[in-house]
Amino acid sequence: MFELIFGIIWTLFSSIFVFVTFISEDVPLLFKFMMCIFLIIGIIMIIKGLQKVIKNMKTNNYGEICYGYIQNVYPDGSYVNGMPEYKADILTYIPSTNSTETISEIIGFNPMKYPTDSYVIGKYYEGDINLEEIVNNFEQLPINVQNCFSNIEEEKKKIEDIVVINGVRYKRIEEDNNKQ
Repeated sequence: MFELIFGIIWTLFSSIFVFVTFISEDVPLLFKFMMCIFLIIGIIMIIKGLQKVIKNMKTNNYGEICYGYIQNVYPDGSYVNGMPEYKADILTYIPSTNSTETISEIIGFNPMKYPTDSYVIGKYYEGDINLEEIVNNFEQLPINVQNCFSNIEEEKKKIEDIVVINGVRYKRIEEDNNKQ
């Protein structure tokens, strides 16, 4: 949605400048060409934003309920007012195909909204997922989903000395007491 709104604002300002440069007779042709490039960039941003909005609407309307495991949360490189936008890698269980797929989805500006190593419920449609809510406990998942994610739970029990801080995993290393 951000790209769509930003693209509209960018295109409005660019079109004003393009209009002013084209009605002025003393503006060099190169400058007019450069203003057109800014207008084209805005139109491309609007198209990309519309594609994302339409994809999310299709997922909401036609998507099936799915379950996911947040594997990783990281900044995607976009910043708004100095705040990074975050993306999550989600191991998604798709009930209709009885398979899993790793999908990356933008989760917003709060990385703790969907923390690493948590389970979520969402909607899946054609490779897109819209996250709806966090599942507080593994036992709250349906039995067939628990079976799918059981290997993850076993790994989590084995790895007790790993801490996740801001989406980054750190492992505790014990030093040998016999070394001097």
